[in-house]
Amino acid sequence: MSNPPSAINRFDAEHEPNRMVDSHTSFDFEQVSGLTRNWQRWLSRTIDLGLAGTIFVAPLFMGGRHPWGNLVFVGLISASVLAWTIRQITVDRGRWIVSGAEWLVLAGIAILFCQLLPTSPEWLARLSPTIQERLPLWEPSHTSPAEMGIWNRVSLTPEATRGGIVMLLAYAMLFFVVVQRVQHLADAERLLRWVATAAVAMAILGLAQYLVGNGRFLWFYAHPTRDTFETVKGTFANRNHFAHFLALGVGPLIWWMQKALDRRGRSIGSRDRDHLSDRERLATTFLAISLGIVAFAGLLSFSRGGIAALLLAAAVPVVIYAFKSLLGTRSVFALIAITILVGAGVFTHGYEFLQKRLQSVTEARSMEDLSRARFLLWEALADAIPDYVVLGSGVGSHREVYPTYFSHHFDREFTHAESGWLQVLLETGVPGLLVVLIGAGLAIAWCVRAIWRSRSRSLTACAAAVLAGIVVSVLHSVVDFVWYIPACMSLALILAAVACRLNQLAASQTGSQSPSIVMVRLGWTGVTIFLVLTSAFMLKSLWGPALAASHWERYFELSLAHDQSAELPPTDETESQAVSSESIALMRGHLSRVLQHHPDNARAHVRMAAICLRLFEMEQKDAANAMSLAVIRDAALAARFPSKEAQNEWLDVAIGENRKLLDQALKHVHRGLQLCPLQGQGYVYLAELSFLEGTSSRAKGAYIEQALKVRPHHGSVLLAAGREAVLANDLTKALHFWREAFQLGSEYQTTIVRLLGRMPASFFLENFNPDAIGLRMLFDHYERGGPRDQAETIGRIYVRKVEQQASLETGTRAARFWIDAHRIYRFLGDTARATKCVKAAVEAAPRDYHVRRLLAIRLCEQKCFAEAVEPLKWCLHRKPRDKALRKYLSRARREASGADEPTAERVAPLRMSTRQ
Repeated sequence: MSNPPSAINRFDAEHEPNRMVDSHTSFDFEQVSGLTRNWQRWLSRTIDLGLAGTIFVAPLFMGGRHPWGNLVFVGLISASVLAWTIRQITVDRGRWIVSGAEWLVLAGIAILFCQLLPTSPEWLARLSPTIQERLPLWEPSHTSPAEMGIWNRVSLTPEATRGGIVMLLAYAMLFFVVVQRVQHLADAERLLRWVATAAVAMAILGLAQYLVGNGRFLWFYAHPTRDTFETVKGTFANRNHFAHFLALGVGPLIWWMQKALDRRGRSIGSRDRDHLSDRERLATTFLAISLGIVAFAGLLSFSRGGIAALLLAAAVPVVIYAFKSLLGTRSVFALIAITILVGAGVFTHGYEFLQKRLQSVTEARSMEDLSRARFLLWEALADAIPDYVVLGSGVGSHREVYPTYFSHHFDREFTHAESGWLQVLLETGVPGLLVVLIGAGLAIAWCVRAIWRSRSRSLTACAAAVLAGIVVSVLHSVVDFVWYIPACMSLALILAAVACRLNQLAASQTGSQSPSIVMVRLGWTGVTIFLVLTSAFMLKSLWGPALAASHWERYFELSLAHDQSAELPPTDETESQAVSSESIALMRGHLSRVLQHHPDNARAHVRMAAICLRLFEMEQKDAANAMSLAVIRDAALAARFPSKEAQNEWLDVAIGENRKLLDQALKHVHRGLQLCPLQGQGYVYLAELSFLEGTSSRAKGAYIEQALKVRPHHGSVLLAAGREAVLANDLTKALHFWREAFQLGSEYQTTIVRLLGRMPASFFLENFNPDAIGLRMLFDHYERGGPRDQAETIGRIYVRKVEQQASLETGTRAARFWIDAHRIYRFLGDTARATKCVKAAVEAAPRDYHVRRLLAIRLCEQKCFAEAVEPLKWCLHRKPRDKALRKYLSRARREASGADEPTAERVAPLRMSTRQ
């Protein structure tokens, strides 16, 4: 308590009012100083909470790659940055620590803004001459009857590039706020502990999902195409990115364990040996176990690149510690023990699968192998990159650009380039690649300089751990796109920022001062206002896609289910049409919600156009004037109406309310192509709808030619081009397009077989060179309704390929091929070989009930009753209520023992069809 004022003080207060004011002012200033210190303390905590959320919380949203993950990630970073700038306002003269990377960030942002900046045709031809070649309908001087407007930007996906600017700004904010926050070595050590803890937590989560999961991420989120059963992947859709996230934490984890062992070793060797606490022993043990868990989870990810990254992340700090004499005997023994335990764990759980995955690097036998797909993609990018070398094709444009150059068919879309370096070069050209190269080199140089000139064991150990993460990020990006995963990129940037400060702290040991800029409160107030507006813009741009994400996923699931059901033989045509109508209506509803929240989603617009066209065709089947779109288009063009208004009046009468679906499709496809002009399917839709715009029949051909420019290897575009060639009486050209489309998957093979179904089998064999899938479709086509001799011709060729493929496979997959071969031999009347194929299927999958049952029935049909007894008993043991099998077994036993043969009427109803 303060002493009571004396009489003199009271007197002075009464008779010297100015002194009283000064005293009161002094009291207020002290109170304000206390409040300022409290504000600074709370703001510092807010900064740390934001950084902790970036490390621990954002990765839970599918590695930050989900739209909600992007929103959370940017929101946390914005909170940290604003808390830091507000804290600077409370300081009389706030200081900005100069990292040396500021100009790199400005250069990167300038490149992206240049990609979005509208420019003249002359400048566009200089910056990206390929655009005018690929988009002839978008040139200002084109003479085509089709009108598309003018494309005046370098970026071919402006909306994705704007999203790239948002993420680049967020990454820059994260890097700089970490640089400013790390004032002392203890701050850097705290961040390293967080990174290590995040890796351990993700490893535990991944193992838990793998061992006791329900297939959903975090046990509640069902990804449209991924689950948690096959491998350990944490909250990442891709196991490679999960392993990379763990690898970024391995260096800090080894540093943490080395520091604990080093401190423990010094304590044991000192006079204070008896004072070594149980807490330190427990912490050391926990760190060793944590490192083992991370290694074990990384190995069970079965990611070849991820495992290599883990090994590299462990090797870098261990080698530096050994070189700098920082690795004690206890640390060496601990690492050896962890290696042995992890090896034993992998040996008992998943060794065979891991070995198979590692060996597949050199095998890559089939086109379905991901390694081969990666190399083919890189070959396509090697062709694409020279066309966009000056300023790139636009950030986020890879998934739209690569199909123009990728001529191979895979049942997947490459959303990224499978190489961060190649994608940066494609999307940002040489300037962007130079920025990234310099940035990576700068981060590595910071670490090396800190290690080289540091006089502190602790600082050297930290720098070695940071170097491990940066090297892993740089090298792993050669064969994967880890930089495009916010969870992975954020950790790499945090480590880079720590490297910057460690280098400056090491320099300060020799008397050098960290370069800085000092600003007054007014300056920091302006910076804060600017960052508030920037953060609001960033969050607003991410809010819509986040709200649309769930609807897009539901649409995607329905689309996949609808496509798969369309490939199955219909059991009831009425029921099939009802289910199809319901699913399409649901897809339309979800796409409407997507566009409501995210109106600049180019793909959603084109897919909405497809849904409207499909609904139109379905509605027209039940209309009073049942005409397909093709019939209506041909009739409208043949009528040669004097004006567009006259045509509209005729359309209103001819198709009534269904006209609205065509108008909606036209509107959506135009909007989708304005947002991204590389969507070849959109031009195919425009070709079908061009008559609505009152243009001549030549516009249809122009749209098809434009589609071929941007998607020369897309099946739907090739099919449409073939139809257009037929209308132009150019059958040779049509056959050329259809021949290429036939090699692009079962969907297009089915369409071509239906179009040319009346042609003889020899025509398909000579012109299309069908693979196994194509031969199967041809066989099914001729078996159902074609001449039997044509089916036999295809069947003899197809069955040889099936047997060849079956001999290369094992297990259930081989059994399926053998059963297919059995079906063909049955059709060909070769029952002996059919039975032989079933026996081979049983050998491949001896526990498969259906295969055993089929073998037993075939043996009975061939009157091999003694041989049929055992498989019949095996099947009845598993399904004792199967009455048909009981009758077969009864007959087989009688025949095997010489009893009278049952009449044909009793056996015939039990025979299985040739389609079994």
